[in-house]
Amino acid sequence: MAKKTLREKLIKHSKAYQALRFFVISPYHKFYYKKLQIIGRENIPSQGPVIFVANHQNALMDALAILCTQERQAVFVARADIFKNPKIAKILHFIRILPIFRKRDGGNTVELNQETFDLVNDVLCHGLTLGMMPEGSHGDYRRLRPMQKGVFRIALHAQEHLGEKESVRIVPVGLNYEKKNAARKGFRVYFGEAIDILPYYLKDKTCQPQLIAEMQDDLYKALRQVVIHINSEAHYQTIDTASAYFTKDVIQKQQWSPKDCYDLLDAEQWLTEHLDAFDENKIQAFENALNEYENARKTADISNKILSENPESPAKPLYLRALLLLITLPVGLLSMLINLFPRNIAEKMAQKLIKDKQFESSVRFAIFMIASIIVNLLLSLICIVIFRSNFQWMLYSLAFIWFSKNIAACYYEEYQTLLDYKRYFDLKTKQPTVFNKIKELRNKALAFILQ
Repeated sequence: MAKKTLREKLIKHSKAYQALRFFVISPYHKFYYKKLQIIGRENIPSQGPVIFVANHQNALMDALAILCTQERQAVFVARADIFKNPKIAKILHFIRILPIFRKRDGGNTVELNQETFDLVNDVLCHGLTLGMMPEGSHGDYRRLRPMQKGVFRIALHAQEHLGEKESVRIVPVGLNYEKKNAARKGFRVYFGEAIDILPYYLKDKTCQPQLIAEMQDDLYKALRQVVIHINSEAHYQTIDTASAYFTKDVIQKQQWSPKDCYDLLDAEQWLTEHLDAFDENKIQAFENALNEYENARKTADISNKILSENPESPAKPLYLRALLLLITLPVGLLSMLINLFPRNIAEKMAQKLIKDKQFESSVRFAIFMIASIIVNLLLSLICIVIFRSNFQWMLYSLAFIWFSKNIAACYYEEYQTLLDYKRYFDLKTKQPTVFNKIKELRNKALAFILQ
């Protein structure tokens, strides 16, 4: 039997790839984020050629976000230098990632990229999907950078092959990380309305630069609707912190729903654009007020999250929270012990091996997933041997092992919540002057935004 070519592997539906995606990568990807929200999946065409185009902040985690939050199999392109190792290149090809050469890589990029362009053209002409990050490189800031032309040339080239019988569509994808380099934080993925390429192609089949420029402008506008864009360079950190701290206050003022992800996006966009529009004197005054609040909050060791909630009394009595944690302590400790090695080795190796901080999250995720699977398999074998005569206990043990990472995370986060409430109410009752001063400083910073 002849060995399949890369082209045949890409255009054929792979059961092995699908199994790896749904039963291994996707569950770990969902676990990696404390709260993963997917918005606008109804905007994804169920069939036909689609190019997912996303903002690029978090290296390979951005591709995983597209891969794991929608059902269609996608082919991706990534910078060519990560394909230098043949073994890594083989793995990347298996998970449907192809190399794209940039000018900085040297050589004739047009010639080097021709094979990749031919492959992705075949993928699209067979009605499949492609994932691209047209900013060209990942960026550290929550800011949408100019679009490179490659995605539009690929789309128009595929449309030329398809003619008028079928449309290529570009789906803008907004990736909004709460804190991109940290695990167990919030993450929202927005799929915007699809852009039909056929009308552009019919307008100018020769694909003149003016047409590419028009497409670039339209896609940039579509992406801006689903991402957070902080324009300021000098005051980026101030605006980014304000977005994290005061978005819920904006939602409350506007009487929007805090559970509506579109309202949350609108509030963040309004807040960042509002602060971006401040003149230098006003933004400097706001920055001073925010820093004063931040210093007081950190000194008191109180989180902004609980200060923004401003609870009159705990949602659950503190003693009840503590009692529940105490009762479940053996389960919590055992689950954390099972995941101690995968977690620690992922943290240490990510920090040690990675020079580019943008790849830290990707490497941490990959190492944790692999280490966790190895540890779980070894523990599963031990349980099968120990409980081979008791099938029921064997099932309980196996379920606990494979869900231990979720149990450990929930237990630890509940413990942190208990500490947050305790510090808050201790400060409120034992040091009311300090507590009121911190609240006053927060309101002072917030007044700049809401006035």
